[in-house]
Amino acid sequence: MYRLASRYSAHEAGDHAKTKKRTMLRLGLVGISIHQAPLELLSALTISREDRALRLPLLAEACGFEELAYVATCNRVEFLFKARTDQSIARSRNLILDYFFRAEKGVPFQPENFYTHSGIEAVRHLFTVSASLDSLVIGEAQILGQIKEAFADAEADHLVGEEMRRLFQAAFRCAKKVRRDTELGTKRVSIINLASDTIRDFVADKPKCVVAIVGMGPMTGKLAETFRLYGVKNLIFVNRTKEKADRLANDWDGSAMSLDEFLARPPKVDAVCSSTGSGAAIFGREEVERILAAGDVNRPLFFLDLAIPRDVTTDVDDIANVRVYHLGSLRELSLKNRRERFQSADQARDIVDSEVLRYHKQVVEDLVAPLFSGSKGEAMTFAEAGLDALFARKLEGLDDGQKEAIRYWVVRKLVPSVLHMPMKAIAESIGLEDWNLNHKPTEADYWVDTQVGQNDSIR
Repeated sequence: MYRLASRYSAHEAGDHAKTKKRTMLRLGLVGISIHQAPLELLSALTISREDRALRLPLLAEACGFEELAYVATCNRVEFLFKARTDQSIARSRNLILDYFFRAEKGVPFQPENFYTHSGIEAVRHLFTVSASLDSLVIGEAQILGQIKEAFADAEADHLVGEEMRRLFQAAFRCAKKVRRDTELGTKRVSIINLASDTIRDFVADKPKCVVAIVGMGPMTGKLAETFRLYGVKNLIFVNRTKEKADRLANDWDGSAMSLDEFLARPPKVDAVCSSTGSGAAIFGREEVERILAAGDVNRPLFFLDLAIPRDVTTDVDDIANVRVYHLGSLRELSLKNRRERFQSADQARDIVDSEVLRYHKQVVEDLVAPLFSGSKGEAMTFAEAGLDALFARKLEGLDDGQKEAIRYWVVRKLVPSVLHMPMKAIAESIGLEDWNLNHKPTEADYWVDTQVGQNDSIR
């Protein structure tokens, strides 16, 4: 039986797996985050929800991606893909940037603004992000929901297949284990928690302030809850569709306005908190000066901009008495959060490492399984024949129940376990480093132009 299971040597099966591993090496990730790139570049790579169903299939086609998932959060944009053919990760990055910036003028960037991963390192990055170990706020729960949303969108648009479907499910399992087994899951944290000190200090100076909350997204209710926590009673909910704003106003005992009405005839407010999915800025210098003019123009006006792209233009920053806080401003506050959760993050990274290894072994086993599929039937037949001979010649005194119990244990338990042993050994013998492509860069891998629009050197 073991001879049949070992028809293919570990060496032969290992060679088979290594030829098959190119499927996994075609898995890649190109990303940009607030930690290493300006918000303007992050904004330029952000695709609005309503445009994704149209633009992402075009992006996949332009870049030669067989599968594609797009993740856009308040502090990152990432493209996780499986290429149709072998191409370097640098080439994939350049094709993505080609798609976004070929016709775009004046968007500056540097190669170091982007991070790239291929093969098993792309898997590790997805697991790390899903577990909220690379977030602006370590341990925040919202990122997992955003990853799940990205996967659901990709499935709905028929952009993912079985391989990436299994990858995402493994990432969700890893994130769940981190939250269950470490202290990261015991304290609720989010971008709003990160901004809460700033909100609290503002409210302390203006206890009777009037706050406008603009947008209808996941942040809206959390903003309202935070202001209520600090004693703010006057909340105005603003949305493009007033009916949606009315619902929020009813939930939080506030008032409601349409966005057009708020911009044209703003009431006297002391703070504006905006977190919309708009593709363009909502509050420019003219709009902010109009809001100031609705009351004492010398009063301090507080803006909290949590949108990507930004809802407030940069020229508002130098208006007297206007204080603008955006995700870039909150980046420094995130360093304190990282120090406080350092120990739990180390435990979580150990879990990520073990889950990456678990996923790696499963992928290898699946790759070599076809080599042993023919042996399974032969092994079962061999075991059945051997048991029949054993019962007839040596164990004829056993009753039918005893024979059936032995047959079940040998055929259903022992044989599959023995067949699985060489696959497991092969999976363990092919190290994680074997899945990382040692690619020698060619001219097409280098990014020449760092100011798109200067020339046509983009490849």
